[in-house]
Amino acid sequence: MIGVLALQGAFAEHEKILDRLGENWREIRKPSDLKSPIDGLILPGGESTVQAKLLRDLELFSP
Repeated sequence: MIGVLALQGAFAEHEKILDRLGENWREIRKPSDLKSPIDGLILPGGESTVQAKLLRDLELFSP
């Protein structure tokens, strides 16, 4: 299972590619999305300062 950080950036495009590759994926938007294990995490492009702020605000930075 691949996690796709769905906070900012073109995450939908990454999900489409994963579908074409036949990969299982799920969006990561809140800490509870990380309760089930993932094998990898895609961080779609975005402004790094905003992304870091969102990760802290949504309590996703530490996990």
